[in-house]
Amino acid sequence: MPSSPAELLQLSKDLFALKKDETWQRCVISRAYYATLHATDATFPKTEESVRIDGESSHAEIIGRAVVYGKSIQPGRTNANQIAQALPRLRRF
Repeated sequence: MPSSPAELLQLSKDLFALKKDETWQRCVISRAYYATLHATDATFPKTEESVRIDGESSHAEIIGRAVVYGKSIQPGRTNANQIAQALPRLRRF
């Protein structure tokens, strides 16, 4: 059964409220990351510039779409840039 980004984010918030050990904290971050990744996937369409290159992960391709949009002249490009910068940091956590 697929989960929506909103459901994943709510789970992250619920887990955060429990404030348990490091394992719990990792789960909180993971759920928040996947909520953001899936929302980014749904927000920024695939383009010729955003195709996967040389075995690039699907995560990198999705983040790349936010990068491409952030370099455009479209409204919301500042937010796209912020998303493109935040997702890799969140993934590393």
